[in-house]
Order: sequence, then structure tokens, then C-alpha cells
Amino acid sequence: MPDWSLWPTIIVAGLAVLGIVFAAGRWVGAVNADQKSFKDFMAEIKEKIGKVLDRLPHPQIISSNNPVQLTNFGIKISKSL
Repeated sequence: MPDWSLWPTIIVAGLAVLGIVFAAGRWVGAVNADQKSFKDFMAEIKEKIGKVLDRLPHPQIISSNNPVQLTNFGIKISKSL
């Protein structure tokens, strides 16, 4: 006569394993979606930083002294303005 007392335990363990596999799959999908959105975000930030750097004054116009001072070329530009 077969022993039926282990079947409920086996069924519960099987359902638990299936639940863990399903949850892990959903988690991996969410992480992949987050990585894609993060890559898009970083591309946008890179583009905006490029725009900001384009607006900075040219190094020939100001010198890197502290405090910032105009170079001779910068003085010519300021006088013409």
C-alpha cells in the first residue's frame, strides 16, 4: 500500500519552488527594465552636459587664475561689446 502522507508536502514544496521561480523571473524583468531606463537617463544627461559645456566661455577668453581674470583677447572682446 503506497504511503500518501508525503504527497501534500511534495505538492506544497513544488508550489513554493514554482512561486520562487516566478518571483525571480519578475525581478529579473524589472531589473532589466530599470537598466534600460537608466541608460536612457544617462544618455539624456550626457546630452545636457554637452550643451552646458558648449555654453562655457572659450579658454582663450578667460584665464584660469583665481579670481578669474580676462585675457588680452577677452579684454578686446569686452571693449568691443
